[in-house]
Amino acid sequence: MRNALWSSLQRVNPVAKLIGTAPAMIALFVTRGVFVPSVFIIATLLTLLVFGAIALRRAAVIVASVLVLGVVGATLLGLWVEPAGSTTWWEAGPLHLSETGVRTGAATTLRMLAIITLMLLSGLTTPTDELLLSLQQQLRIPYRYVHAARTALVIAPFMAENLRTIKLAHTVRGTVAARGPAGWLARQFSYAVPLMAGGIRHGERLALAMDSRAFGQSPRRTERRVLRWRAGDTYFIAACLLFTVCLYLYAGRMGLLGELRLW
Repeated sequence: MRNALWSSLQRVNPVAKLIGTAPAMIALFVTRGVFVPSVFIIATLLTLLVFGAIALRRAAVIVASVLVLGVVGATLLGLWVEPAGSTTWWEAGPLHLSETGVRTGAATTLRMLAIITLMLLSGLTTPTDELLLSLQQQLRIPYRYVHAARTALVIAPFMAENLRTIKLAHTVRGTVAARGPAGWLARQFSYAVPLMAGGIRHGERLALAMDSRAFGQSPRRTERRVLRWRAGDTYFIAACLLFTVCLYLYAGRMGLLGELRLW
């Protein structure tokens, strides 16, 4: 469903958001320091809060999740890094929590969180239908593949509603299964057959409807809605590239970039 508060980021073409954030995500794969990922995380979160029309509750959840995952990830990954002569803070058998381990774990965790937050920049501000339309219209992906993805999105809510109906039918009929994990597994197996049968019937009806409309006969297809590439989309890509380049140049000049390597 389209967000009622139409934000600046939501007006940017979905393909522009993918192209703009792709260089930063690729560069983060080879970045080993903590400064650059931290700046990307902070900048992306601020951009979402200011230009993304994100509700305050959702924004609070995102920020809290990033903080918790950062602490937990740095600690867990740091346990598996050899101290290498640094100060050991905690030790239990083969596990060591040292200064080197925490620094390495923090760098790895922040890098993953930075990539995830950059994905959220597009994912939280782009309706799925617009993303698929943009892939078809701007990147020239064949409409057969795009509409196959759209069909899958249509079937998913139907399957969820069908599963709810099956559960209600079992309740009305007084179907009783054992409690505990064994009972839960038995119930899931009893739902599987009618759910698959309903999905097959729905898929057949959908295929017949598409065949009756000669879907796939023409190499091109007219669309009711056309997404235009505007000057603001180009400016967005340029701003993202400029920010990425300036950040890496500044970090390298100040000695905050760290080592650049894939492994």
